Amino acid sequence: MSRNPRSKKGAVDGCPSAGDVFRLLQCAGSWMAGSAAGAAPEPSGCASVAEEVLACLSGSCKVCVREDVADAAVWIRSQEDELCSRVFGGKQGGISVARGQELAFCEGGREVLRGRADSVFLDEGSSVVLVCAYDFAVGAAVDVSGDAWQLAALAMLVARELGYVPQVYAAVLRPFAVEREVAPVFFCPADVVSARESILEVLGRAMMKDAVCDPSDAACRGCRARGMCRAFSRCVAEWGAADVEVRWRELSPARKLAAFRLARLAECVAARIDACCEAELRSGGSIPGLALSPGRQLWSVADASAAFALLSARFPRHVSAVSFARCCKVNVSDLDRLVHAARKEEDAGATAKGARSFVRDLLAPCSEVRVSKGALRECGGFLSPPGCPF
Repeated sequence: MSRNPRSKKGAVDGCPSAGDVFRLLQCAGSWMAGSAAGAAPEPSGCASVAEEVLACLSGSCKVCVREDVADAAVWIRSQEDELCSRVFGGKQGGISVARGQELAFCEGGREVLRGRADSVFLDEGSSVVLVCAYDFAVGAAVDVSGDAWQLAALAMLVARELGYVPQVYAAVLRPFAVEREVAPVFFCPADVVSARESILEVLGRAMMKDAVCDPSDAACRGCRARGMCRAFSRCVAEWGAADVEVRWRELSPARKLAAFRLARLAECVAARIDACCEAELRSGGSIPGLALSPGRQLWSVADASAAFALLSARFPRHVSAVSFARCCKVNVSDLDRLVHAARKEEDAGATAKGARSFVRDLLAPCSEVRVSKGALRECGGFLSPPGCPF
């Protein structure tokens, strides 16, 4: 493998990237629609942060000016070390490392897929590969819905680069995510071959000039044609004028799933429009027919200890510690943080996850577990790629 500089997504160079596969699987028409819309700008600040972290990782940056950048680089290294230990069984020698790999898959004399493997660890003796991709999105910008297909595409690209089909372990590392959970996936050689066949089929449909757009929240989230998609406008208009219950009974299971996705997308669009209207009115603007209603007063007790002291002094026979406690609701998140701080004083290596388990075990006799009714969610089906968690 040869080291190449970091580049933008494949969309700029005329073919999809590994990160596009999940979207194209759901909406084949998004590639042609997005190509007509032009290149999408990279999120503000994302490119510079990525460059700073990569400089720290490569050692070309002698001093990391920003603390969050230095922390991100250290975390990425620690996760890669942990994954290598799991994948290669603690083996130290015979592991070759390559970073910043720009990979491509060609078919019929042209590139049909590109992808970036930020780090590749290869044990040639056992034909085992660990591939890591970095995602520098922050907070709410983090989107994990397409991870499995992105990793499947990277497994396919690495196999093409190596010239043979290895066992591939792959993971996306997000140093700026709120929850830094890493969910690595294992692809046996048969999984890699299956992924290649499925992904090439997806790309083939996406390259057809008459590919149909199928709007959904996940599909439209990263689409460059978002905001000008006629398919979305048409679908919303059709459902708005329809008798939903009657039409629902006439739909096939596949179209019912498409309708569910359209509803989720419409909710997101409605929320963004509401936010824009509210922001304009709060900034002094006016929109005929819209007004901000006055806020309601919400009364609450800010200091429970002071409240108990005042009430017990006024009603000493009725307000005891036990009776007052029955009126209080424990904030479990605050309790977890309190116990975590206490355990850190006893053991510097204590973790927040450990504190959470400790609280639940200790308070088992005086706690209860309730199960919510659950919510609608997509459960894979034809959207599930080959491979399995490890």
